[in-house]
Amino acid sequence: MRRLFMTLMLLLVAVPVWADEGASNVTMQTQGKTARDGNRLLDNLTPYSKGTGLEYVYGVMDSGSMGPVAGRRFCVPDEVTMLQLGDVVRGWLEKHPEARHLLAASLVATALAEAFPCSPK
Repeated sequence: MRRLFMTLMLLLVAVPVWADEGASNVTMQTQGKTARDGNRLLDNLTPYSKGTGLEYVYGVMDSGSMGPVAGRRFCVPDEVTMLQLGDVVRGWLEKHPEARHLLAASLVATALAEAFPCSPK
């Protein structure tokens, strides 16, 4: 009986947490923001976040090796580390709060293009 009581108590505590997370996802979807935006990316690039911000930035950078991303070209040197890429993008997002509602991929491409421009051919 005690085990059943403890299980019910855990469920009562956990359900509101799950409901809050689901509500924020629904809100994001109903506002047409199903993709990652600059605000979410910045949250995932903070030093204490558990998100995948660095992996996202690296994915955009890797896509840029095949051609322009969101109309932007960038040429990141091989020596640049993943942490350095994250610092560049985080710094750009912090300096441009007015743009953080835009799609993250275009913001990453803009930040990388400014920091690592390609030399003219």
